[in-house]
Amino acid sequence: MNATEKKLRNLLAYFENAASSLRAALALLDSNPIGRARNGHGNGIPDVMSNALALDEQRRGARVGKRGPAPRGKGHTASKLEKRANTSRILARFSTDEPRPRDAGGAGSAVAITTLTRWGYLKPKGGGLVRTSKPFAIDWREEGAGK
Repeated sequence: MNATEKKLRNLLAYFENAASSLRAALALLDSNPIGRARNGHGNGIPDVMSNALALDEQRRGARVGKRGPAPRGKGHTASKLEKRANTSRILARFSTDEPRPRDAGGAGSAVAITTLTRWGYLKPKGGGLVRTSKPFAIDWREEGAGK
């Protein structure tokens, strides 16, 4: 037996097994006694499946609105605006010409200063930091405001 004949015999065996599985499934659908008792047509399994699918759809519909992101413009807007106002106050302590030390932002602002440097609002110059010309808007929802 050569390689081609072996491949063809393997394919034949595979499809014969698939066909026997499909025949068994059809036999179950045709001879289901529960389905016959219910509607006289012997298709109780499709009824069970359709009922299960309807229940699943009902459960999915009940979850709508419980998951997902908050609608745009809502959520934590007040706290975000407050944080951005604090960041704006830190930025106001830095000059565009004269370098200021890293602690010029005030107590507890080390993380904010590092982030502002990373995002290009502050840049190192000499022994300190200076404010760049990149605009910082407190309310990002305003027309043309950068985040």
